[in-house]
Amino acid sequence: VLNGTKLGIKFLKQNGKDGGVIVNTSSISGLYVSPHAPYYSASKFGVNGLSISVAKTSPPLNIRVNAVAPGPVNTPLIKDIAHTIPDSQWLDINQVVDVFFKFFTNPAYNGEISVIIKGEITFLDKSNFAVPAIMMKDFEQMKFAKGVENSNK
Repeated sequence: VLNGTKLGIKFLKQNGKDGGVIVNTSSISGLYVSPHAPYYSASKFGVNGLSISVAKTSPPLNIRVNAVAPGPVNTPLIKDIAHTIPDSQWLDINQVVDVFFKFFTNPAYNGEISVIIKGEITFLDKSNFAVPAIMMKDFEQMKFAKGVENSNK
């Protein structure tokens, strides 16, 4: 996902003002502690963090970055663990595809994580990912001080 996002930005930058959209695939395992699959969970937490972080820096390039975090989708990739998932939890692949298209076609979405559980589509509340105000104050003061310092040269 890291390399795909970097390559996506590289090629979309070549589009100039047209920009584009990158939609990464995450999982609900990247939103909640998953003790049965900690490495998978950690990697999906990373996908979410990467998507939100890159989305914050990409608007000048007119590139939007989002992620889809579905629950279990009946695909060949999870056939070995399918027996551990209750029937009521399975998603139809078309629901996931619909969210991808929503992200591709609606320019209002940037830095969003779409969560799909039991057929319901919601968006992650990203307020927990915001830099604490006490830290931002220090960064703003540092930026201002450097700006003043540099303007005197």
